Amino acid sequence: MSAEEPSPTQIYNTSSKPPKVFSCVLCAQRKQPCSNCIKSGVSCTPGAPPKPRSRRRRVIETDVAARLQRYEELLQRHGIKLEELDDPSTSKSPQVATANIGGVSPSHGSGITGKDGLPLYAPHTNLWSTLSDEILDASSDDERDLSIRIANQSLDSEPSTPPHVELELFDLDSPRPDLSSLHPEPLQIFRLWQAFLDNVHPLSKIIHAPSIQQQISFASGSPQNFSKPMQALMFSIYTCSIASMRDEECMEILGEDRKLAHRRFAGIAKKALTVAGLLTTHDTTVLQAFVLFLLSIRNIYDPQALWILTGIAVRLAERLGLNHEPFLESLSVFDAEYGRRIVWQIAILDGHTAGIARVDTSRTIYRGNTKFPLNVNDADLDVNMRERPQEHTGATEMIFCLIRCEFGSQLHNQAAIEGNSMLRLLGDPSTPVADKEIFISKLEKVFEERFVKHCDPAIPLQLLSMVMVKVMFGRLRLAARHPRRFPDRGATMSQEEKDSLFAICLMMTEYDNQGHRLSGMHRFMWHVRANFQLDAFVYILNDLRHNTVGDRADHAWREILECFEHHNDVLTDTKNPLHVAIGNLALKSWAARESMLARLGQTLSNEEVPRPISILRSQRSIVVNKENYSNFSDQRAAGELAQNQDFQVTGSISFDSMDSTPIDWEYWNDLINASGVMMDDTQYQQPTYDVKATNCWK
Repeated sequence: MSAEEPSPTQIYNTSSKPPKVFSCVLCAQRKQPCSNCIKSGVSCTPGAPPKPRSRRRRVIETDVAARLQRYEELLQRHGIKLEELDDPSTSKSPQVATANIGGVSPSHGSGITGKDGLPLYAPHTNLWSTLSDEILDASSDDERDLSIRIANQSLDSEPSTPPHVELELFDLDSPRPDLSSLHPEPLQIFRLWQAFLDNVHPLSKIIHAPSIQQQISFASGSPQNFSKPMQALMFSIYTCSIASMRDEECMEILGEDRKLAHRRFAGIAKKALTVAGLLTTHDTTVLQAFVLFLLSIRNIYDPQALWILTGIAVRLAERLGLNHEPFLESLSVFDAEYGRRIVWQIAILDGHTAGIARVDTSRTIYRGNTKFPLNVNDADLDVNMRERPQEHTGATEMIFCLIRCEFGSQLHNQAAIEGNSMLRLLGDPSTPVADKEIFISKLEKVFEERFVKHCDPAIPLQLLSMVMVKVMFGRLRLAARHPRRFPDRGATMSQEEKDSLFAICLMMTEYDNQGHRLSGMHRFMWHVRANFQLDAFVYILNDLRHNTVGDRADHAWREILECFEHHNDVLTDTKNPLHVAIGNLALKSWAARESMLARLGQTLSNEEVPRPISILRSQRSIVVNKENYSNFSDQRAAGELAQNQDFQVTGSISFDSMDSTPIDWEYWNDLINASGVMMDDTQYQQPTYDVKATNCWK
């Protein structure tokens, strides 16, 4: 040891205040005292101190002050006076502020367009600036004395979203934590697994349940025995199960609020996917886990980010060769079958997320050559099987998934024949509705013959499949006839066309209510709610503004009010601009109905006002002046009476003369799309798989 470099012992003896000293490199390696350096005659070099441990940043007073100042600026920007918030007299009201939501002209960004002028990506616009005068302007003739106060509890102009999934999944350099201690208790694991089998597996079918159950039985008591891919799959299964449960079920199984439990397990699933090496994996188990994870967050996550994340699943499937049928045929029967199931589920999910992200979905038509999955049950498949199992002729556990695959394939094949997207053809106002109906009816007969006639409505999955076929073709007919397809927003539609469109929308609403009523269907409500047709719901409400009484109106209101009860978020979520706008439209339609009933001598008492209407009014502090609607002409009143079979009115009344300004469907189109709600039939368009991957299957 040189004289210039004193040993740690010398430093310790000569210093009045001993500093922190670290052993030399050699001693640190050998874990021996420093005196060995002297004996060995080697230079004693003190080792570098280790990196300081990252500590949690404390929230100091200046941070709180800065945040408070920012929130005050946001409140002022939205026209909310801070003095009113401090006023004790207003603290009892559920409303936060009076929001001026009418009279603002729409503002649309240019975005990026394709060669045909359709947007490849629709930029975000301020939703509040696009609200329609027709629906929400408080100074309109229909609601001149209607004072609406919106409880806008959002402090920022951007919608709130869950934590950024994509940032964690792309963090390849972070440490890989041990997640085995984060699994639920063994009994909870089995109950979550059973919930997955009942609620999610029948609608996805991308895993072989018997094989997975064997692994769960083997390792549930010792979660550390799960492999990293299997651990990622398990946490995705937990997350899917929780997302599909009712609140009381989650509380019973986990003793935790469902939303909190879902957020917690989704966060752990993200970590598990990262630990399993999602972006570099060649393991199909990791891809299965990722697809299930995307299914579990599709109802709560930002549509734009979800579409990008689904693109990762597309690329992973391509890298594994799942979109290349010759490669799948080189695999075992079992691996090839589940490869097809995975790629078709990704195709459906990619089309769905493209639609809600407002991407031109005609550019995501499936162009791979992957065959359909087999019409077999899980019990017909085995990991070691050498020959393809015999397909069933009737309905199997795959009925729901096969219907969705067939629907997307039929539209794709028809598009290839016509040289254009069939969905664009259905939405083309220059194509006669009769021609559209011919195509839809022919395709519907194919599904009736191939699937529906084999279904037993006593079996919940098969009943759901039957309903889905009806709703799918209802969506096609809605797409073919919807007023927003026409330049005049449907002003020149004949009464027959309007009645036909109303019947289609009412049928879709009735099926939604029927699904909620049947006890066996509750396990699939997570999927039904994700595909609720608000487009049809809005059309019915708008029609009821003008056709206020009569048998048809009575029936429609029964279905609408029941639908509000089933979709409680539409009724109570005042942070969502779309839900607020629907509530406003419902109040206008109900006020018109009350006014007409009053003219007929049937004034409703407060007790007779339906619960959803009472809730909407209390949210908005509405004071309804029924004389508001006295500007209805006697001719309109007579027309309303003519619809009601209980009254006899002489004279011919033209419905066209009663129609007021058409609803602004461009506004509703933008508002529904921006809220991430699927419309028409875009869910069943398929993605583009152009790359021919040749990597081997592991």
